[in-house]
Amino acid sequence: MLQIAYLAGKAHAALNRSGPISVNPFGDRYNMSYEYSGYLSTILYKPDPALLESAESITFGPADIRKWSTKDFDHALEWKNVPVTKTATDKGVQLEGHFQNVVNIDSLSPDDPRYWVALSTIELDDSRFPIDTTKYPVIEVTYRCTSEHAHPTWMWTYEGGSHFGALPKSSEWHTVARKVQHFGFPERIDNVILRLYSPRRSIESMEIASVRFRAMSEAETEATRKSLSKLEAEQTKRRYPILDKFMPLGVFMDAEVAKRLASMLGISPGEYWELVMEDLVMHNHNAIALAHIDEMGREELEDLLWRCEKHGIKILPRHEYPVGGDEEAQTRVIDECILPTAESDAIFARMFSGEPIENDFAQVLEAKRRMEEADPNHPIAILARYPNAYPLFAPFFAASGVGYFASKRPWDAGKTVRAHVPLSDDQQFWLAAPAFMYPTQTPQWSTCPEMRLMFNLAFANGARGWFAYSYHNDPVWLRGRIQRTLTGPFLTFSDLWMELMQRMKWASALAPLLLQTRIEDAMDDWYVDGISTDSRTEPAPGVPPISRFHLRGAEFSLYFTVSNYTRDMTSVEIDIPKNAAKGMEIYDLSEFVTAKIWEPMERRRHVEMFPGQAHIMLVASPGHCAEWRNTIAERLIDSDLRKMQFSIELAKAYNLDIGGIEADLERLDGKHGPEDLDIAEAAMARLTNLSYETASIREARSSIIEASSAVCGCDGGLCRLMQLGKRERAFELGKEVVPLAAEFTKLRLELRRGKGAEIIGQSKELAVRGLVILKQIRSEY
Repeated sequence: MLQIAYLAGKAHAALNRSGPISVNPFGDRYNMSYEYSGYLSTILYKPDPALLESAESITFGPADIRKWSTKDFDHALEWKNVPVTKTATDKGVQLEGHFQNVVNIDSLSPDDPRYWVALSTIELDDSRFPIDTTKYPVIEVTYRCTSEHAHPTWMWTYEGGSHFGALPKSSEWHTVARKVQHFGFPERIDNVILRLYSPRRSIESMEIASVRFRAMSEAETEATRKSLSKLEAEQTKRRYPILDKFMPLGVFMDAEVAKRLASMLGISPGEYWELVMEDLVMHNHNAIALAHIDEMGREELEDLLWRCEKHGIKILPRHEYPVGGDEEAQTRVIDECILPTAESDAIFARMFSGEPIENDFAQVLEAKRRMEEADPNHPIAILARYPNAYPLFAPFFAASGVGYFASKRPWDAGKTVRAHVPLSDDQQFWLAAPAFMYPTQTPQWSTCPEMRLMFNLAFANGARGWFAYSYHNDPVWLRGRIQRTLTGPFLTFSDLWMELMQRMKWASALAPLLLQTRIEDAMDDWYVDGISTDSRTEPAPGVPPISRFHLRGAEFSLYFTVSNYTRDMTSVEIDIPKNAAKGMEIYDLSEFVTAKIWEPMERRRHVEMFPGQAHIMLVASPGHCAEWRNTIAERLIDSDLRKMQFSIELAKAYNLDIGGIEADLERLDGKHGPEDLDIAEAAMARLTNLSYETASIREARSSIIEASSAVCGCDGGLCRLMQLGKRERAFELGKEVVPLAAEFTKLRLELRRGKGAEIIGQSKELAVRGLVILKQIRSEY
């Protein structure tokens, strides 16, 4: 995850390579050092002072900056309760943050500051904004740190995204310059935000003299042209067939966290991963973006890949490849981690573990080249948690994506996808969504409608893959840095995990269609006129009640209507003219996936859409509609068959009579279509009924669920204590919770092994003990 200290370290590394450049880009006002940041620092040693002075620019000097506000975006929380002062100085503005009373800082690592104060152009009335970056593609900021633990950062926003990074710490006046536009993107900058972070409960400050947007010098333009021409010539444009066939619907995980949690729960790593496999399959997921996979032993890795192949899960290793670092360590990753798994069908794509940064641009592309040579079978991808360097890197990768973590602004998820999809290499673009919280209580936990809306808007705007960050976590009251993930520390559950189960069902079913479409900016008149709503209130300022989107395939189209409400129902009127889409049929895919009903859609109907819902229509010739019906039906059946394997194994462990069910399922071997949907659905229902009719399964499982709920509540309670500053007390009570978590986890495994009758008493007693500890934790609030 992005850390301020990490980015600052990278900035200092670039500084140490070239050294501060003593130039004076603002005349003789004062002497200062000048530094390139990001991509420019990789291609030029120093600028020509005369050229910088004469460059066409827009400068925000001290008088301008004094008008800037101390506001940041409303969806961010960490700045809101930190007192801030803005004071005019002889050379600029001093920004001072009073962090003394921010108790939560005590729960954070000193190298991971997360509370800040801001100086920004938000709500500023200045005709110079937005900045035309085609004319002024370089930003410069002149500043100095005026306290010991000040961590300065800068941020700029554009339609659909933002760039955020650390500034080097300097007690002397210092100017940093960065290229904000790559390959023509973004075309404009809407806001600039300077943030001051503190890792301590102290008073920290910085002084800002100016912010300037300027044109590039001839030397910068020529160096950029030569660098990119060379890199593009050296890069092989590969196309990977798997990216046209498999769409990842996954979660972020960490192999080291998995090993620690397995040990904490008293089970083997293999048992931990088997529980994960079952959970992912039952929630309709098919991929894991796995960090620290390079630290797994050979046997442990082979076991994981075997389980993934068995259950239809793909792994995206996030390799700890030291970009630009020790060559011996790089070779070790290639030889020990990539080459041995190059032929594995369980691998989908490979990624780098860290955030791609511009300072390492050439080194990242070299690392990509080496990985491709070692493994030509799997694409090398980047999945940036923040857009930051994405515009620079994306054209060089066949698969890529960005994160969107503004959980309380779900409407902008679609804008993020729409803005960045054109930058990708035209195969796959993924979105990573927030399913976690830091100890700062951010990102705020999404409601189910908010997550549903982010998901629907992402795919309606051209996404071809989805990841939730994150699936599991170390307990924050022990050693962890995040809290409240999809399953928490104990592989339990959450409301979002249940919601994503439903979203992934239809995304998995429609994946073949989504992989063959492109977003269309122009909308057909008949669709715009034929889909309407009587709702007049806005879900949020500037957000319409419904949004409409067109995804075009070679011989078909998908039309999305999305309700932008996150709380209210939306009435939608469908009245498509009879002469629209001549020679085509229209089918309601939403209805087919959920109700298995395949009939031409009524062109005139009323639909009540629940919050965040998407209505999806397929428009194609009768023949192509029939083909897609068969494809979707086959995927729905395959999904059911994957799930039923776990139910069949459970039934066999209890010697239940499933002969008739297995005989029915044998009819589904090989190719199957819509006529077989009822067979799969009936078999799943019979298996479910069998387990509920078996007392040893039903009663033991019910008590285990009660126990897991209590332990899950304990984790939430301990996180609450951390938030209140009762860190030591949380540690003490956590020692009582861990044994309970280990006990119910072992009971889950015993239930799977056919020992339900033997563990009913222990399961019920465990549920009672869990509630007792939960009550004790809550008494500490």
